[in-house]
Amino acid sequence: MNRLFVSVSGGKTSGKMAFEVKKRYRGLYDMIFGFANTGKEREETLEFADRCDREWGLNLVWVEAEVYHDRRQSSGHKVVTFETASRNGEPFEQVIKKYGIANKPFPHCTRELKRNALTSYLRSVGWDYGTYLTAIGIRADEAKRCRSESFIEYPLVHWFPMTKPEVNDWWDEQPFTLELQEHEGNCDCCWKKSTKKLVRIAQEAPARFDWWEHMENKYAMAGPSGLPQTFFRGHMNAGAILELSKSARLGPLLDADEDYGCSESCEPFGQESFAFGEIQESEEGATQMKLEDYLDTDLLVAHVNNRVINVQHHHYAPLTIYNYGQKAQFESIWDDVTCKCRGLIVDESTQEVIARPFQKFFNLGHCGRPETEMENLPASLPEMTEKLDGSLGVLYRIGEMCAISTRGSFASDQASWASAWYTKHLSGAKWPHGWTPLFEIIYSDNRIVVKYESEGLFLLALVNIETGEEMPHAQLRELAAANGCELVTRLDKTIEQARIENEPNAEGYVATWHNDGASPLKIKIKFVDYCRLHRLLTSISPKEIWRMLKDGESFAELFNDTPSHYQDWVNYWKNGLQSEFGRIEQKSKAIWEQRPRDADRKGMAEFFLEGDRKSVSGILFKMLDVKSYDETIWKLCRDKTRDQEPFRREE
Repeated sequence: MNRLFVSVSGGKTSGKMAFEVKKRYRGLYDMIFGFANTGKEREETLEFADRCDREWGLNLVWVEAEVYHDRRQSSGHKVVTFETASRNGEPFEQVIKKYGIANKPFPHCTRELKRNALTSYLRSVGWDYGTYLTAIGIRADEAKRCRSESFIEYPLVHWFPMTKPEVNDWWDEQPFTLELQEHEGNCDCCWKKSTKKLVRIAQEAPARFDWWEHMENKYAMAGPSGLPQTFFRGHMNAGAILELSKSARLGPLLDADEDYGCSESCEPFGQESFAFGEIQESEEGATQMKLEDYLDTDLLVAHVNNRVINVQHHHYAPLTIYNYGQKAQFESIWDDVTCKCRGLIVDESTQEVIARPFQKFFNLGHCGRPETEMENLPASLPEMTEKLDGSLGVLYRIGEMCAISTRGSFASDQASWASAWYTKHLSGAKWPHGWTPLFEIIYSDNRIVVKYESEGLFLLALVNIETGEEMPHAQLRELAAANGCELVTRLDKTIEQARIENEPNAEGYVATWHNDGASPLKIKIKFVDYCRLHRLLTSISPKEIWRMLKDGESFAELFNDTPSHYQDWVNYWKNGLQSEFGRIEQKSKAIWEQRPRDADRKGMAEFFLEGDRKSVSGILFKMLDVKSYDETIWKLCRDKTRDQEPFRREE
């Protein structure tokens, strides 16, 4: 990979990184240097970024967020220059207008103003996710802020490690530097700053809080939270910071106060920009999307009435699961609504989406789905993970309690087992607000095809309820480690490699192409042997076993490398139906021996149709006519299979 995007945040550290990367690696990488302006950066920051660009020939790309108020889409970008860059918070206000006041529970400002704006620009020039590395200005002495991700690099940590004193010493020797004290960096009154720093700013330049106070007054109720919001920690607003700055004694509160990952710069691709680092312990203030904002509710009602989508209500809470049914599967009714109703959980009283699982995604090369064809797949490498062979588990909350549903039920055997296992093993787990954790439920009694040596809940993904964006695997790994749960395995494979494999005792792979601020493209790649076995397990019913016995077909395929528990099930029905055949035949023969041998056909008929003998009269008449009666007996045996399900029926 010979593309490198260098994220310039406007601080001394990222400036030093840009200088070194340009000097050391300009012949090795095709480089783009980018800076995202929020409109509330200090003028000194803008001048510093411009000077770095002019002095070192960075060809720095300046972008600002382009907010789409008319549709549910993450921010795009517009290219600006040092001269045309906003100075009065214009981009920031547009983000607040759509998403609400930014703060610790809702840190969408860095995401929308910086990360999404920059990635939008990169896509516009043909740099899709996965085709380039991103260099971030984080130093060796703050390595805890690093994220473990395939396409993220930290030059000042790994390539040429430097600490804060070393960076500052270097800048002291340069003809220019950032003319700001440490507490003044970033947006002038950034909510990530400690209260101590904010109070100091309020004491030195109280007018800087005017814009922030105006935003709180104008947009306190903006965004999807439905609750009044303020910028600063402890639910303080700008006025409270100003009042606090007037106190002669600020007390131990400020002495112990720390930044929220904010020092001299705010990294658009740093851990804090993803809102994954701060794991919330309660649902207070969490963003919730309305059902009508997610899908066409008129079409949903029509699908429910036509039994295309199944509905299940929680046994005591006002919650509903929407899940596509067999009619959707058999008739291939795949539209925006059916694809989204794959275990979707909604609060009946508020019509808020409580849990958003994966949308329906299809197998590689699925007929009628052009996006699954090899020639239409993105050129970038996907995130390839193992496809586990269990049941999907969807975490939802009722107050402080967490529970697990399956795609179609709050109370299925799998949901009950998973909820109990979660309570026992993961009751202390903490998940970020506004995201739905998804698990694979694996235990012995829920075995489908693959036999696993362990059981439990395996973390598959976290899905953003509002946007559908999935958390990258690197962040999942951090959450899984922090919460003590198993994580689905990521593999270093291409689509070309995965599609020709056929591993035993395994299902296959899931390929994911992440999409910032939107649902990813996901494709299933299943092994040939798994598909054969899965078809047998889900399509062979007791009635089919009865038909095979009636028609004298071989059972060899049903015993060829199939799971032993499936073979036991087949034998149970095969032996049971054969025993029933023998019982009916024996009963018929016993009655035949008791027939009035000197009676005419009419007399025989009266005998056959009397009392209990009538149930096998068809067989007795066959005996009388010296004809084969096997098919007649098998028709009687069919009653045993009525309303019996296949060995495994998918939800």
